[in-house]
Amino acid sequence: MEPDELRASQIVGPFRLDTRSKGVHLDEVSGEVHISDRNATVEINPKLPLSPIDVNNVHGDIEVTLPASAGFQLDAESVGGEVSSDFGTQSENNNRAVATGTIGKGGPQVRLRTDHASIRIQKQ
Repeated sequence: MEPDELRASQIVGPFRLDTRSKGVHLDEVSGEVHISDRNATVEINPKLPLSPIDVNNVHGDIEVTLPASAGFQLDAESVGGEVSSDFGTQSENNNRAVATGTIGKGGPQVRLRTDHASIRIQKQ
């Protein structure tokens, strides 16, 4: 593992990761995920069926790529940054950018929080 990044694939949760200044790149994740990071990018590519995802990142971007057919509850917020979502639902208010709503038939919560950075939610 490089000192400034963590890469893993096919992780089965539930799991919790707390780190600082370490880029996190997770592919084909299943099960519940909780990540807390600072000063680095967090990228997650979960597989179906989705489970709850909770990411808090301070001064670091968050990128999540979700299956296009996934159903979930989106709750994303960036204070002092931007939120973009291929699933729609984004808006801006003062210094806050948010994307919230029920996607597809709904399902587990995908909660994403950052400040002074961007959140990108993409379709696979």
